Amino acid sequence: MSILEAFPMARTFSNTPFTNGTSDLLSLALSSTPVSGPSTSPVLVLCSLASCVLLCLLSSVLSHALSRTYRHLSPIDRRTWCIGVVRGVFGVVLAALSLQPHLCATLDADVVSGTTPYSEAAMAVLVGFFTFELLSLVWVAVFFGYRNAPLWAHHVLGLAFVGSVMAQRSLHFFALTSCVQELSAPLTSVSWMMAKCGQRKTWKFIANHAALCFVWVFVRIGNDLHRLYYLWRDWDRISSEAATVPLVTFLMGTVLLTFILNPLWLRMKSRQLFRAIRMKIEEEQQVKEDPQAALALEKAAAAAGNKVKAC
Repeated sequence: MSILEAFPMARTFSNTPFTNGTSDLLSLALSSTPVSGPSTSPVLVLCSLASCVLLCLLSSVLSHALSRTYRHLSPIDRRTWCIGVVRGVFGVVLAALSLQPHLCATLDADVVSGTTPYSEAAMAVLVGFFTFELLSLVWVAVFFGYRNAPLWAHHVLGLAFVGSVMAQRSLHFFALTSCVQELSAPLTSVSWMMAKCGQRKTWKFIANHAALCFVWVFVRIGNDLHRLYYLWRDWDRISSEAATVPLVTFLMGTVLLTFILNPLWLRMKSRQLFRAIRMKIEEEQQVKEDPQAALALEKAAAAAGNKVKAC
């Protein structure tokens, strides 16, 4: 069996009448040519899931070899560290995927049933990622007894939404544009790792956390408002033509994110930022007022510096 026979999407790529080079990929991403032949989504889902698992394992191996801080973490924190690496990497990938609806008139013009080869592949990547996220939550709950209700609700609804979108080829526009919210994942992971490395009272931590809050307001909450606008603009078509399961899970997820989770998480991140700023200012004032305290802080900073270098 040839590659073209095994992967029908590759046949679509090879038959695309574009010029050679990088313009092929750009033209394909912007095209609205439907994917011919049987769906390759299961293969892409497995590839996406396998990539997440391999990246998590690679992060564990490299962190154990290179980071003294990682070796002293509790087992549950080690899992959080590695899952954070996966979320950070895939957060950038998913944010890049979210650009296509704004570059392709097909998806923007038909938010209900518009699809492209690019969006079909992106849905499979999303399903693989959300499957990994849900499996990681199950792993942590079973082996460490840790349960985070908001994360469970977020990922269960997310997997149900993108899975039904992929299966019924409906609402690709909303699924892709929502990916931009994952842009906060790398900053969240970096903040958590810096805190574990003893850098909570540094300006680097404060700068990263400030960038995280900025992204939360203008990207995550901005995307919530963006979705609400398109829902209002095209509600007549959406309510009458969209497949039932994608529509119901999308509306539930939109309400949950827009009015509960994103405001709740923004409040938590903002409080962490203001607490870090307050501790840093208090530390600097203490150094000015008490030379002995300054010496003690210098020793603590040197110890923290050694810990950071080990990170």
